[in-house]
Amino acid sequence: MQQTTSTPGKVVLTGAWTMDQAVEGLSFLALALQDQLEATPPPTSTEVDLSQVRELDACGCQLLAVFLENLKGNGILPVPHGLAPALFDTTRLLGFAGLLGAQDGPKET
Repeated sequence: MQQTTSTPGKVVLTGAWTMDQAVEGLSFLALALQDQLEATPPPTSTEVDLSQVRELDACGCQLLAVFLENLKGNGILPVPHGLAPALFDTTRLLGFAGLLGAQDGPKET
């Protein structure tokens, strides 16, 4: 997993989100959550940019789900977007499409 640092109101995820990178991913998401919660003023929503995620498995989906639910539980609306069309089927099969913003398939541009 390779991630950029988060800023209040925005988290950008890159690289592979798989079981092999779970420890690193969990550490990053814990820091990203802390960044959002400690911002002054705290954001009302946080953009979660998934456009640079190149690989995703059940473990990565679960980590992202926990992160998004933690944002919600703290009053911050998560706004995931940009998931690559190649990953839509994976998220649908694993039951995470709605949560990760892939429920409707690729957007026509």
